[in-house]
Amino acid sequence: MSVAKALRGSGFDAQAVTASDVLRGLDDADLLGAAGKAGQVLVTENVSDFAKLHVEWMAAGRTHSGIVLTHPKRFRRADGSYHGTLLTALIKFHEGVDGQFDDRLWWLEP
Repeated sequence: MSVAKALRGSGFDAQAVTASDVLRGLDDADLLGAAGKAGQVLVTENVSDFAKLHVEWMAAGRTHSGIVLTHPKRFRRADGSYHGTLLTALIKFHEGVDGQFDDRLWWLEP
């Protein structure tokens, strides 16, 4: 089961980019914009590109719905527990945030 599907099962509005014909293939800026239009926080391992986009967008006065960065050394896809570990971390993160996601950038911890 995908993390997005498991999140939906836990009551979150989530979608996987790879499962969407509309989102798959978008460049990073368009993907961040699409997440913003949908009111969704973007979760990604693409740290360098999305951290840079965050800084650029904030400097230009653009807004987004939030970015959560993960790292493959913290969340190893090859581990059998990857989906469960990531799902648990995302739910814990959501519970610990003050509800203000817009224009923020976070590192997700396991």
